[in-house]
Amino acid sequence: MSSWWGPLASRNFRLLLACDVISWLGSAMAGVALPFAVLAIGGSPADIGYVATSSLVAMMVFLLIGGAVADRLPRHRVLVAADVEMALAQAAAAGLVLAGQARPWQLAVLAAASGAGLGFFMPAATGLLPQTVSEAQLSQANAMNRIGSSLAQISGAAAGGKSCLRRPARSAQSEPECNRRSLRAAPRA
Repeated sequence: MSSWWGPLASRNFRLLLACDVISWLGSAMAGVALPFAVLAIGGSPADIGYVATSSLVAMMVFLLIGGAVADRLPRHRVLVAADVEMALAQAAAAGLVLAGQARPWQLAVLAAASGAGLGFFMPAATGLLPQTVSEAQLSQANAMNRIGSSLAQISGAAAGGKSCLRRPARSAQSEPECNRRSLRAAPRA
């Protein structure tokens, strides 16, 4: 490839960019679909908060550990392991919901596992980028990576919302009853 491609001329950068974009896409989809799943299984708005908080707290705790691990082990292996762990946690949550067996506490535990994976993913991905491209291309590579990640987060959120409309989870309650119940439990303005 010619030099006008910049960092995209590097096979390793293209692979890293694809990995980042796919990972952020999946995380954004799960982040939108999970609250709908909590409601669909009969959870309350408070349960949505517990699930979201478990993910965020795990991510914050494991960012420190993930940074130390990414500094000591090969970053590409940490990145792949974190992606596999997040995918397994999200697949387990989806499987429980689709099977009609999910409980809010289970989704909170799996959200925490996914958040922990994100805590390892972020420092490894951030540290791997400067190892992947030359210093002269680093600014352009960072810009491409941020644009790709941002577009993936936006697209993933939209796809997560759309997937909730297409395939509602099976539950003992009907979806309209679940929505009415959650609206009654929501605080009034």
